[in-house]
Amino acid sequence: MTKSKSARQRSEQSTAKAAPEAASLSTVLTSVSGVAEQSLRAMLASLPAIQIVGTASGCLSALQLVRDRQVDLVVIDANLPFEDVQVFLQQLRRDGLAIHALVLAATSGQVREALNAGADIALRRDASLGQLGAAVDTLNHARFADEPEPGSEVLTNA
Repeated sequence: MTKSKSARQRSEQSTAKAAPEAASLSTVLTSVSGVAEQSLRAMLASLPAIQIVGTASGCLSALQLVRDRQVDLVVIDANLPFEDVQVFLQQLRRDGLAIHALVLAATSGQVREALNAGADIALRRDASLGQLGAAVDTLNHARFADEPEPGSEVLTNA
C-alpha cells in the first residue's frame, strides 16, 4: 500500500513538472567535423530534450556561438584537445554565462578533470544513449531549479 502511495506521488510530481520538462535545451555541439561529430549529432538529435542550434569545430568558435545565441547547453566532444576544453569551461564560468556544459571525455581521468574545470556533467565518450539521455534530463531539470513554480515547495518537501 505504501508503494502505491509513493508511485502515485511520483506520478503527481511528474504531472506537475511536465510543462517545463517538455521544453528543449537549445544546444551547441562542439566537436571536430567528421564521422564522430555526425554520430554524436544523431545521438543528441534523438533526445527530445535537445534542440541543436549550432555546431562549432573548436572551443573558440563555440565560445562565440554560446555568447551570440545565449544557449542553454553546450556539449563538448572528446575529440577536441582536452587542454582547450578545460580553458573553454573555465572561460564560460568566468564570463558568468548561464549555460550548462556536458563534456564527453576520452578517459575517466578526463571526466574528473572536466568536472574540476567547471563541467556540469562529464561522461565517458563511450557512454550509452540511455546514460546520455539521463544526463541531459538532469540538466533540463536543473534549468528550472531556480524558477520555483506555485506549489513546488509542497512537492520538494513530500
